[in-house]
Amino acid sequence: MLLVSRAEGILKVKNERTELVNGRVFLLKADQQVQVLGEMLIGHVIEFQQALLDLFLVQNAVQRNAGLYSLEVTLPYTDHEMDVSYFLMSLIGRLIYEIEKRTAMAKDYLFILFKIVNPKVAERSIWHSDEQLVVDKLKMMIAANFKEQRKPSYYAGELGLSVEKLRLLLRRVLKKRFYDLLNERVFAEANLLLVTDMSIKEIAYELGFAHSSHFDMCYIRYYGVSPGTYRKRNRKS
Repeated sequence: MLLVSRAEGILKVKNERTELVNGRVFLLKADQQVQVLGEMLIGHVIEFQQALLDLFLVQNAVQRNAGLYSLEVTLPYTDHEMDVSYFLMSLIGRLIYEIEKRTAMAKDYLFILFKIVNPKVAERSIWHSDEQLVVDKLKMMIAANFKEQRKPSYYAGELGLSVEKLRLLLRRVLKKRFYDLLNERVFAEANLLLVTDMSIKEIAYELGFAHSSHFDMCYIRYYGVSPGTYRKRNRKS
């Protein structure tokens, strides 16, 4: 991924030429031969494995094949206003800091970057919101850790907040509780697994439930039907 802060000229891939514009973000593939015809004064390159982007798109399906992540474009890009670019540079700075510290938070910041650079599906209102950034990071942390960590105290501690401050933040930004977010992630994963050949008991254990009966009870409370009923309905379709 290339974030252009200041540049003049053309980016060339095979016979396709795209103008270098301040605030433009490109998604470059490892096997592409890219030429810069002009001058790159200030730019930021973030390298990551395809598997990380694939995982992000599984967790954020609305982003798939949209905007920067379009599969139909040789050199996909998105444009951002300069104040947004400064925000992205700040986010990249945080990402680099976490990488240098070798913490598990680096992937969370990278996933937030994946989301925010794609304005066709991202909410523009979140670009300047520190609170929304914390909430986005929380969602990524839940996605990565929900099988082992189910208590708000863990996530509050990782974010440097008290449990009460986390509760107030979620109510203010999302009008939701912590366990609303947790259940959304758990049962979204459950529905993906229910269309596989895994048994319901295996799915329950995979999702971190000690007993399949507890999984059944929570699923019914959340969706109003049993996981077995959901499986039958979706296998028929």
